[in-house]
Formats: sequence, structure tokens, C-alpha cells
Amino acid sequence: MQPVFMDKLHVPVMTSIINRIIELAGWIVLGVSVILLGIASHIDNYQPPEPVTVAQPK
Repeated sequence: MQPVFMDKLHVPVMTSIINRIIELAGWIVLGVSVILLGIASHIDNYQPPEPVTVAQPK
């Protein structure tokens, strides 16, 4: 009877571990997406500097 109890115990533990891994992967994807959106926003708002005209000595 002991192995049946161990099998019932291992199934929820493995499910919990897998769920935590999936949740962690989701948070990582969310974080990377936010970072990339921030970078894209900065690139989209980029304004090149005005060209500097250097006076030529005569």
C-alpha cells in the first residue's frame, strides 16, 4: 500500500513544479517584451542631431 501513497504524492508535486516553471517562463517573456517595447519606443522617438556646419577658414 505504500507505493500507491507515494504515487499520489508525486503527481501533485510534479504538477506544481511544472506550473511554477511555466509561470516563471511567462514572467520572463513578459519582462523581455516590456524591455523590447521600451527600446522600440526610444528608437521610434529618435531625432538625429542637427548637422553642425564648421566655418572654413579663408
